[in-house]
Amino acid sequence: MNNSSITGNSTSQTLGNGGGIYIANGVLNISDYSYISGNSAPAGQADGAGIFGNQAILNISNSTISGNSMSGSNSEGAGIHSRDSQLTLTDSLISFNSTTGTQSEGAGLYIHGGSATIDNTVFSQNSTAGSTAVGAAIANVGGDVVITRSTLAGNSTQGTGASGGAIHNLGGDVSIIDSLLSDNSVSGAQA
Repeated sequence: MNNSSITGNSTSQTLGNGGGIYIANGVLNISDYSYISGNSAPAGQADGAGIFGNQAILNISNSTISGNSMSGSNSEGAGIHSRDSQLTLTDSLISFNSTTGTQSEGAGLYIHGGSATIDNTVFSQNSTAGSTAVGAAIANVGGDVVITRSTLAGNSTQGTGASGGAIHNLGGDVSIIDSLLSDNSVSGAQA
C-alpha cells in the first residue's frame, strides 16, 4: 500500500478487530505518505481500530496513523495492534489515537508477543482512559521492542490505577536508544 488512505472505517460488533485493516498470517507493507485515520472499533473487547495484525509481518514507513479510536472494556491498540507479529515502524507519525474503557491499553501501539522495531517515529497526543488503563503511546505484553531515534511526547493515561503515560511494559523487553520521552502524563486515583 503506497501513497494511499484508509479512513472512516469501523467494526460494529463486540470482539470486532481491525476497523481499517485486518491481516493474519500474511505480509502488510504501508509506505510513501499513506494515512490510516479516523477508523473506529466502538463495540468493546475490540482490537486495532486502525490496523490489526495477527501472526503477520507489518512494515510501515513514511506514514501517518492518526485519530483512530476504540471504546469499551479491554480495548487494545487504537492505532496499531500487533499480536505475535513482526512489526517494523520507521519515519512515521502515530498521533491522536484513543482507547476508552476499563483495562484499555496502548492507544498508539499495542504489542502482544512477537517483536517491534521502531525508528525515527513520533508518538504524540495518544490517550488511554478508564480504570487500570495503561500505555497511552505504547503497551507491550511479552514482546521484544527496540525504539531508536524516536519521540514520545504529550501522551496521556487517566483513570483509577492507570499507568504508563508513554510506555507500559509487562513481561517483555524494551530497549530505548537515542530517543526523547517528554510531557507524558498519568492521572487518576492510585495512578
